[in-house]
Amino acid sequence: MKKAVKRMIGISLSLAMSIGNLPAADTIAALATPQASPVDFPEVYPQEALEKELGDEELSETIDALLNTMTEDEKFSFLGGQGTGKEGNAGFLNGVPRLGIPQTKMYDGPAGVLSLHETTNPPQEQMLAATWDKSLAYKYGKIHGSENRAIGGNMQLGAQLDILRSPYFGRGKDQMGEDPYLLSQLAPELVKGIQDQHVMAVGKHYAAFAINASPGTKTDVKVSEQALRETYLPGFEAAVTKGSILGMMSAYNKINGVFASAHSELQNDILRKDWGFQGFTITDWGGNDGMTLRKGTDIEMPSLSNNSKESLEKAVRQGKISSTETKKLVNDALAHILTAYGKAGYLGLVEIEDGKALADPTPPEVIRLYQDEDEARANLEAVREENNAFSQEIAEKGGVLLKNEDNTLPLTDDISVAVIGRNGMHLQSGIGGEASNGTRSEMVSPYAALEEIHGNVTGAIGLDALGSIIPIQYLYTASSSEIGQKASDSNTRKKASSSNIMKKATPSDIDSEDDEDISPETDALLKAGHGVTRTYGAESAVGGMDFFQGQGHASGEVKKTLMEGHELGEYAGTDAEINFTTGSIDGKPNRYYVSDPEKIEKYFGENVSVADASSFAKDSGAAYTWTTYLQAPETGEYSLILGGIGGSISGSVKTLRGKDIGSFSISNLNQGTQGTNEVTGETGTLLSSITAKLEKDQFYKVELRGVAFTSKDTGMDKDMQLTLSWITPSQKEKDYQDALDAAESCDVSIVFAYRKSVDLGKTRAASSLALDKTQEKLIRDVAKKAHDNGNKVVVVLNNPTAVTMKNWINKVDAVLEMYYPGQRGGIATARLLTGEINPSGKLAFTIPADDNETADTITEEIFKTQEVGEMVMPNFGAGGPPSMDEGNDKSGGSYDYYEGILNGYKWYDASGIDETLVSKGITQKVKPLYDFGYGLSYTSFAYSDLSVKAAPEDGEETGYDASFTITNTGETPGADVAQLYLGKAVVPDGVQMAQYALAGFFRTEELQPGESTEVTVHLDQRSLSYWDSETDRWTIAKGERILYVAHSSSDEDLEEAVSNGMTKLLSVGNDKANENGGSKHHNGGSGHSMSGRRAVRSISSGTGNGDRSGSWSPNADGRWTFMKEDGSGPKYRGEWAFVYNPYVNESGWFRFNEEGWMATGWFRDADGRWYFLDDGSSKDGKQGTMYTGWKLIDGKYYYFNAVSDGTKGALLQNTTTPDGYKVDASGVWIP
Repeated sequence: MKKAVKRMIGISLSLAMSIGNLPAADTIAALATPQASPVDFPEVYPQEALEKELGDEELSETIDALLNTMTEDEKFSFLGGQGTGKEGNAGFLNGVPRLGIPQTKMYDGPAGVLSLHETTNPPQEQMLAATWDKSLAYKYGKIHGSENRAIGGNMQLGAQLDILRSPYFGRGKDQMGEDPYLLSQLAPELVKGIQDQHVMAVGKHYAAFAINASPGTKTDVKVSEQALRETYLPGFEAAVTKGSILGMMSAYNKINGVFASAHSELQNDILRKDWGFQGFTITDWGGNDGMTLRKGTDIEMPSLSNNSKESLEKAVRQGKISSTETKKLVNDALAHILTAYGKAGYLGLVEIEDGKALADPTPPEVIRLYQDEDEARANLEAVREENNAFSQEIAEKGGVLLKNEDNTLPLTDDISVAVIGRNGMHLQSGIGGEASNGTRSEMVSPYAALEEIHGNVTGAIGLDALGSIIPIQYLYTASSSEIGQKASDSNTRKKASSSNIMKKATPSDIDSEDDEDISPETDALLKAGHGVTRTYGAESAVGGMDFFQGQGHASGEVKKTLMEGHELGEYAGTDAEINFTTGSIDGKPNRYYVSDPEKIEKYFGENVSVADASSFAKDSGAAYTWTTYLQAPETGEYSLILGGIGGSISGSVKTLRGKDIGSFSISNLNQGTQGTNEVTGETGTLLSSITAKLEKDQFYKVELRGVAFTSKDTGMDKDMQLTLSWITPSQKEKDYQDALDAAESCDVSIVFAYRKSVDLGKTRAASSLALDKTQEKLIRDVAKKAHDNGNKVVVVLNNPTAVTMKNWINKVDAVLEMYYPGQRGGIATARLLTGEINPSGKLAFTIPADDNETADTITEEIFKTQEVGEMVMPNFGAGGPPSMDEGNDKSGGSYDYYEGILNGYKWYDASGIDETLVSKGITQKVKPLYDFGYGLSYTSFAYSDLSVKAAPEDGEETGYDASFTITNTGETPGADVAQLYLGKAVVPDGVQMAQYALAGFFRTEELQPGESTEVTVHLDQRSLSYWDSETDRWTIAKGERILYVAHSSSDEDLEEAVSNGMTKLLSVGNDKANENGGSKHHNGGSGHSMSGRRAVRSISSGTGNGDRSGSWSPNADGRWTFMKEDGSGPKYRGEWAFVYNPYVNESGWFRFNEEGWMATGWFRDADGRWYFLDDGSSKDGKQGTMYTGWKLIDGKYYYFNAVSDGTKGALLQNTTTPDGYKVDASGVWIP
């Protein structure tokens, strides 16, 4: 309806409503001369309004005016969504067009914008974290912001700012590592990248969402206040305080008994009062627990229910809340929402006068953010090239080289290469939901990319998942030997329409003849009763539910559908095979999802010629059922694969007696979209597989249903495609043998392996992070075949979180971690393998050595405390779920974050040491396979010239600048990530402190061989502080702490930092001691020096009242002395001294010789008593400390006096120890 028409109707209605109060003459005059409106809002929000900047005062006045002008219904329309969208958008708010407020569309992320359109699928957030690059975090955000805005959105659901607690978490792919410092550095830049595009970023999931909770599980996370503040909130805090994020989504889980959506402390106190958050809060879909406006929730999704006008009015009537408070809560929530709108640029049309907003009397139905789909496609095209480049750069800089023996990589030009594995031959850009399905035409497999770059490449799939189209020879229209009598030659010939004939995607083609396209062989087989019977219409199919990311999505559901002019079940023809696709372009699969060249040109700007298309266009009315009888050519395990997209598609396989072999289920529409970023068929079809043992010569009934989508279903335009493929037992054997043959003949075999998201199993034994057994076997078999023939083996991993590798890691020569690398991941992988790009990524999570060596699985007792709860899906009706409790009277699961702040690498560091973990039965050191921060390069880097000075920044009481030099000491250009770790501080009892914690990092630009760069990294006050739960504030941990500059958090790298002089002993809170570059510079020392990796023990296990007035200092030979405070010389000579050892936060007795050097090993005093002083061999940081009690030395047990009687530490000889054991004259225990 045109604007002018609407305006006249609006004037007429307005006059009709007031006509009873006007004199007749005035009424006539009003009708004759209608008054011009002071505002006239457009149907599309203009760019100039978007770019209009509102200062704080003007924004406040605008919001007040809107609050004074809006009706109650208009206000409540902002407090809940209007349902889930059908344009890929998860939800929307329609705004108030009469006041100039546009519609808001919310799109999911974070691995790209989930949309009807082919948006960019960048790498997963874990790969972004592995870049350790803040500028790339901004670019990652820009991908989302620019494409959200391009398609008419203005709210991006993710930035996902949860921290990774466990690799057993399905959403782990969408988290930026396990360290709060790293996360807090990346989060603000990601947010800025989104919001600089005039898109409101929504941080999720606030808070402590590190387990697979959903509305149905009602999972209660038990977490300490210190851990919440130090581990689970910093990413969100930085997004608010440094990134000015405009939206915050509450998590599904409870936090210490209270649902996040109803957690007033989190949403009102911490978020708003402590951090100064000005934007809106929003629930996750179906995640609102009761009436939560007073608990800090502003927007309820997917629709308004618990916080609705009706619910509040009922609460007022029941006396639960006053009408005054209700009005204030509504206005406060709306003010939060409008603040975000204003800061993002969406109050630019609002005009105010006398404290009220001016209204358009004939407004458009809604003020859209874009004109139409053509504009959206043009907008996307304008940013596609840049975003593609961003995506590839992130993948290239986030790839982590884990192993590279004998310089196996990079691949040199003179060698032959084999690419083995499904994800090597077919790119898998991503995994899971709430992500872009990617731009299919931009996806290149690693195999194809390596062929382009390297040339001498052999491909072998090894373990196939796509298969090949089942040929007509094994398909029959009936299952008996009388098949030839079932369909006469003439009828078959008249009705037959091979799927290869179908040129136009219209139902009318079904009865057409096209003799020249039927081969004589096919013709003969059709006459003999081979083929697939097609009938009009489709019966209903219930389908199932795919559960992921806390929500259920329909799969394989088909509604009963008739084709116009035909009866259900009416014979339509006989097809030679099930192979209805969009055909090919220039001999390659058509990956545009449509077969009409005009549409391809319109949507993608490509002028192409399409061959062999047989798909069914959207709105074609196509609805068919296909029935065929498959005869198995051999006995064995088959994979039967249905490919489908562009419609509601399902199928089944049964024996002739009706026994179910399996069902096919293609995902239905989700928010109006249908697609995946996982491996698909060649033309983009989704895949559903059945694995079953079939008997030779037996028939199996296959029935498929397909109903093409219409414009009423979705705005997405994709042809309906269906394919039916198989992998026979003999083909499986051949594929596997081809892989082994390639390994035998090629110089380097690259096995591509993948693992999907995993959660904890039902039992500890069933919980696994490993590749599936078939892939592990393939790796081992390829490795043996290759090594037996003098060749090498590389493994490339695609995975969301850590993969355990114990069954094969020692059998391969190199490993490259590529996560799920996005739509340009194939090219990025090839460039890293060939050395066009030197790997520079560093792990942002720890990789355990074993499935049972994680915080969740280390003991059976701990595993039993990690209960997510039984999944019970709430009712997502038109009005939204009235409560998270609906249909679920279970109490839910309970998940104990028992480790407190010791998350990720900190847990491994503290294992067997920290009393919190020891009390849980973790009494032994747990060493990971690969440490946090680890990553190799094709070159090497060295650090030198470390100096530290006190340099508090604005608002800081304390802070330091660490300056040092990074040098490329290898022969290849490359970039490095230098990492700064702080050792444990002395803190009060009850406060946790990590053994080592990341406190800074620096990523260099590419350095040429021999090139150096001087860098400075600031150590901020927060890194030097802990959260004091007694005083509810951050408290500086004053005293001595060691600063390490290292390549990773590993034992070896931190010990190397000691030996290379890249440590400093900071006197936090005593800045005079750190002047002049730091007076306590420990340079030199042996690899097993006092500051070895396992140095720090729990402070409660020892005493700290030894002499602190001097400082420990080593010489180049690793000998130590305790220097006077003024540095003039050794403090102790020829005597015993009780001295504080800062490397273990303990004091102990030490013996110094006449020159002041600390003694080690056996020592005999003037009275002939023997003592043993730690010789450093244990590398536990206690070198030189006097032994007491039982000690094992050189394989023999000795007992040293533990009583302070003047001879403490003396060896007991030829006597009985206090605990009743005999020792001989040498002090050795007598068994």
